[in-house]
Amino acid sequence: SKGDASAWFGGVKLDFRDAQLQPNATLNVFAAFGGIDIVVPRSVRVVARVTPLFGGTEDKTQTDSNSSHTLVVTGTAMFGGVGIKNES
Repeated sequence: SKGDASAWFGGVKLDFRDAQLQPNATLNVFAAFGGIDIVVPRSVRVVARVTPLFGGTEDKTQTDSNSSHTLVVTGTAMFGGVGIKNES
């Protein structure tokens, strides 16, 4: 499954802790002068492939050793940021 999220001069918070993600889900993000916060359960492994342009990406997730699902986060952080963590 695939999804998109954009933040222009503002913020977006996505909470996937109660979601039923597909085994190999992809989320494409774009943050310009704003931020995107993503919260995932420990059962999901995160692969962050976000390109920073005067911005940044921070992956603070911890994954259970028996995780079978992966969330690939792709996109761009331009003068903004993308944060990924397990708890809000």
